[in-house]
Amino acid sequence: MDETFSDSVPELTDIVTDDVREAAEKGARKGARRGPSGLLAIVSSVLGALIAIFALQNLDNVSVKFLPWDIELPLAAVVGITFVIGALIGSLLGWRRRRTRAKV
Repeated sequence: MDETFSDSVPELTDIVTDDVREAAEKGARKGARRGPSGLLAIVSSVLGALIAIFALQNLDNVSVKFLPWDIELPLAAVVGITFVIGALIGSLLGWRRRRTRAKV
């Protein structure tokens, strides 16, 4: 019995490498897209940085009047709230379009 415990147990790197290889092969079989996701991450990062710079440079309060309300908010908050509302509306419309296309 010359074999020690460490000789009989596979290396952690071998296990991880095998798992990564299997996952990559499985993704390739499913037709996974790799290119656009990297581009999306870069574009999202740049857009996020630009939004952060805008927010830091526009801290002055502005008066927002809507129906009976008159609110003082930083300009960046007004733009941010508007962006979130627009993103929600766009997401809902996109979801509705995908749902109706799936039914056809």
